[in-house]
Order: sequence, then structure tokens, then C-alpha cells
Amino acid sequence: MATYGDLIRVPGSATSLEKEKANGHDIRIIYSVLEAVEIARNNDGKPVIFLGIGFETTVLQRQLQSLRQKKIRSATFSY
Repeated sequence: MATYGDLIRVPGSATSLEKEKANGHDIRIIYSVLEAVEIARNNDGKPVIFLGIGFETTVLQRQLQSLRQKKIRSATFSY
């Protein structure tokens, strides 16, 4: 999972991404959706999920448009 840093401490119903990361799960803090795409490209076919909420979703759409224009695609990347 890849997410912006502001979501790492947000509590869920049972835990947080921060706690799950501390428990050994592969949760990465990124600054751009393009970083998540690179992680997906270099992650040996393992799925990478990009998580973003609120304002970030509007930024994500702009960045995804950029991805479309550059024709960057990955079967292991989802959002």
C-alpha cells in the first residue's frame, strides 16, 4: 500500500496504517502517485494500492491524467 503521510496515523475501526506498518506490513509513505506507479513497476508483480482521500483525490486525478498522457500503465497498480 502506498499513501500520503497524512493518512498514516488516521485511526481505523481496529487499527491504523502506522500500527500495521510497525507490525511489518509493506505500507509506504509517498509524495506523488507517480512514486506509487514506480513501486508497482519494481515490485515483482505484487499489487500496489494507492490510498488517498479528501483534497488528495483531486490532485490524484490531475496526476492520473498525466499518466494517461505519458501512457504509463501497470497491471499491479490500483487506486
